[in-house]
Amino acid sequence: MQNETKNNIAATHRWYERGRYLLQIGSLALVYYAVASFGLWLEGGQRGMIPIPLPAGIALATLLLFGMKLWPGIVIGLMMLNIIEMGMPLEFNLVEATGATLQATVGAWMLKKLEIQTDLTRVYDVLLFAIVVIIISPLLGASIVGLGLAWQKIPLTYVTQIWLTNWFSDGIGMLLLTASLLVWRQLPLVFYSRLRWLEWVLVLICLTVASSLTLKADYGNRLVLLYTILPFAVWIAVRFEQHGATLGTLLVAGILLNGGLNRVYPMGEFVQTRDILLEIGFIGITSLTALLIAAAYSERRQAEENLYREKELALTTLHSIADGVITTDIQGNLTYLNPVAEEVTGWTLLEAMGMPTAEIFQLKPAISETTSDSENLIKRCLHGVISSPRQSFLINRQQQEIPVENSAAPIRTRNGQIEGIIIVFHDVSKEYQLREQLSHQATHDALTGLYNRREFEYQLNLLLNHAKTEDKIHSLLYLDLDQFKIVNDTCGHTAGDTLLKQLVTVIQGRVRGGDTFARLGGDEFGILLKNCPLERTSMVAEAFLNTVRSFRFVWEDKTFELGVSIGAVSINAQSDSVAAVLSQADIACYAAKEAGRNRVYVHAGDDEKLVNLRQTEMHWVTRILKAIEEDRIILYRQAIVPVKRDTYPKEIHYEILIRMKDEAGTLIPPGSFLPAAERYDLMPRIDRWVVHKVFSHLAAAQPLNKVSGDPHQPPLEFIAINLSGVTINDPTFAQFIRQELQTLAVPTNAICFEVTETVAISSLDKASEFIKEMRKMGFRFALDDFGSGLSSFGYLKQLPVSYLKIDGSFVKDMVADPIDRAIVESINQIGHVMNLKTIAEWVENAETLNLLNSIGVDFAQGYGIAKPEPFL
Repeated sequence: MQNETKNNIAATHRWYERGRYLLQIGSLALVYYAVASFGLWLEGGQRGMIPIPLPAGIALATLLLFGMKLWPGIVIGLMMLNIIEMGMPLEFNLVEATGATLQATVGAWMLKKLEIQTDLTRVYDVLLFAIVVIIISPLLGASIVGLGLAWQKIPLTYVTQIWLTNWFSDGIGMLLLTASLLVWRQLPLVFYSRLRWLEWVLVLICLTVASSLTLKADYGNRLVLLYTILPFAVWIAVRFEQHGATLGTLLVAGILLNGGLNRVYPMGEFVQTRDILLEIGFIGITSLTALLIAAAYSERRQAEENLYREKELALTTLHSIADGVITTDIQGNLTYLNPVAEEVTGWTLLEAMGMPTAEIFQLKPAISETTSDSENLIKRCLHGVISSPRQSFLINRQQQEIPVENSAAPIRTRNGQIEGIIIVFHDVSKEYQLREQLSHQATHDALTGLYNRREFEYQLNLLLNHAKTEDKIHSLLYLDLDQFKIVNDTCGHTAGDTLLKQLVTVIQGRVRGGDTFARLGGDEFGILLKNCPLERTSMVAEAFLNTVRSFRFVWEDKTFELGVSIGAVSINAQSDSVAAVLSQADIACYAAKEAGRNRVYVHAGDDEKLVNLRQTEMHWVTRILKAIEEDRIILYRQAIVPVKRDTYPKEIHYEILIRMKDEAGTLIPPGSFLPAAERYDLMPRIDRWVVHKVFSHLAAAQPLNKVSGDPHQPPLEFIAINLSGVTINDPTFAQFIRQELQTLAVPTNAICFEVTETVAISSLDKASEFIKEMRKMGFRFALDDFGSGLSSFGYLKQLPVSYLKIDGSFVKDMVADPIDRAIVESINQIGHVMNLKTIAEWVENAETLNLLNSIGVDFAQGYGIAKPEPFL
């Protein structure tokens, strides 16, 4: 059904198109016949003679506007004209129809092939149009008609006259009427003002009068007087372009042809070919001249409009862009400033016009250069040198320095001559400030504003080179605050940050202008003393020591006193490297701490004590590494038991503790070797060794109740393993755990990693990320040594731990100290609110355990519960 409907619609559409096509052909035939009859009437009934055949112009215009397929209308119209009006024989009708049809179709095809703009607004198109419609197309039509006449044995002289007459009359007819139809059909008519309409009427009246006056003159004088019409034809072409040119020439042709030949040749007399050609030749010259002038003025007007549009676009662009633009003449004097340039320079265009550009656009080099000022910039450009973008400081009218990025290039004429330059610049104040800010951040500490460790090492390297090349002596002070952790633990990190900023302000007041003061770490600082021998360094260090001693930090209702340990070393020609000097200063500071803190230790080149201390630490490093290789690291365990047995009756926990055996088999406590291990980055290796040992034991001791060695005890809940801060921050440790789980069948829920609060808070983001990643594998976490005050709870919310271990310093004296008890109660309460189980450390007696029970703490650990015992 749908296909049938579509077919019916298609058939209806085809019949509609056929009917429309036939209607168009019939319309063309009727118009052709009517216009030809009108032409005969216009000439005064001179039978057989139409000096300007209007149908030729109608035929060509119709094919151009509506398509070549309408050519049958030309044949029908011409046949009707010859039969009805002319009474021509059939043979001649066929020949003339063939000529007229080929004349129109070939002309239309050539005009389309040449891609001529048929609105005739270009001189080039008018010339090509004239060649086709005056020469090529009518020559073809006239030649076919002439051949037909010769075939009918008409005398050659008469055939030649008819051939010439047809050629020129058809050509001028197409030039006049085809051009008029194309122009009035395709070009929009401009609606002029009243004055322009009056001008239209006036010029048409002048054309009418001039044309009429020529008809009254004798025929010999008439040909001369005809050219008085040309000025009016030029006038209408210039003022009204294509519309005026076509309308004016049609008016002139109509007036001249209406009775023109009848005054010379009475009705019935033969018209001389010479007279016809002179008559239509004048009309053709007038029409072609008017069309050429109209096209020339159209092109000029269009060029002016395009130029104006481009100028307006350029000005709009220059006014709207964010860049400043300045142009000069060949002498370097200013000719243009856009609004941005006016704003930045402080000069208006009216004020700056004609002034030397170097006075308006004053540049100061961003770096020390001799060729980047504005005068040299302008001179180079005037010599043809293009200035690539560079940054400078623009000194504006108010003598303010504004960072700008500028470039310049010569302005050239068509022949390549330089006629001025153009300078483009934009304000880079924000970029400059950002760059300065980034540079400052790269070299300064964000909290204190001091130089950071990177910049400090750079300055130290400069001093080292200076000491070696100039044989100078400088000094380095390494400062480490002694009681800073107390402030952080009791008042929180906000208080610690405030303390550092206040203390830095006090110390900085004593630092000389040429010295370098930097923050090297959390509470570690360095001071480079230029041209300061070691003897004088000791006095300077003592002054800094006394400054810190006398400093008091007040936070809320608490007052804190601080100390500082200072290590001093010399920087001279014998100094080795930046790393060596820093290492010596670090060891000297460590020696000051070992000697009792809050003092100065000056390191001399032959300092035996410092060398021994360093050798002792290095000796511990060697011993630790050897102990790991010989498997002399011993693991102990300490039980963590439920405070309320009825609440957690089946849970057994252990914390893994580390010991080391010396070569003689004597146990060495962790406090003796772990500081050296932490100092020399051995903790990641120790942590991995411990994890591997525990994992291996758990994998071999399944089920978990075998871990305790007593099959009658309840199964193990978990084993706690301590991890150092370096291990937490090690991006490869998580991969190490995955590899261990691939080779060892370890129940991950049986492992609880312990991380100290200090470690977690010092690198909160990394610790939080690490804990989340491990929890995905099934491990649990406990936050160890918790008790840094209520400020710690803010960090606790960001750490996904399961257990909270209350710092033992609050637990051991809580029975006698109500403040410690309140702290334990607070930590326990908030821990439970956060769904965390709490573990109290350092439980050393039954009274403490009973108090923990009344508070509601979940688990307890300490010598009062169980002492450490061998695990592996």
